[in-house]
Amino acid sequence: MKPISLIAIVVIALTLPAAAEDVCPCIPITHLWTVKSCDTFDCAAAEFNISSGSADTVVMPTGSDDMKWMVLHRVASGTTSVADPVFAIENYDGWIDASTRFGTIDGMLKPMILSAPDGKFVVVSRNMPEPRRRAVVH
Repeated sequence: MKPISLIAIVVIALTLPAAAEDVCPCIPITHLWTVKSCDTFDCAAAEFNISSGSADTVVMPTGSDDMKWMVLHRVASGTTSVADPVFAIENYDGWIDASTRFGTIDGMLKPMILSAPDGKFVVVSRNMPEPRRRAVVH
């Protein structure tokens, strides 16, 4: 056997185990939806403009009198810890779990169930019931 072919065989033999052990120990990134409340459309529009129209940002009306808009953001899990003072959001992979949770939330908390653009389901509700307006005495 010629020395060049012997060297080639040795080099290949040494790189094969290294290539087999070079499996990526990567952790897959999971995403969660977060919520931010806005009292005006200007606030919600500004959040949408900041996102540059990304599919990871959804602006929706709430039907509440005090916080009329909410902005949903899709973020990598573990990157944010800010909780909205008005709304709570829960993320689900399937419709059954999301609809079951939706059914258990008190109607005074104005729950909403949404299908997100990434295929997840989110349940959004108020943390506390909407403040009642005082009756005006004439």
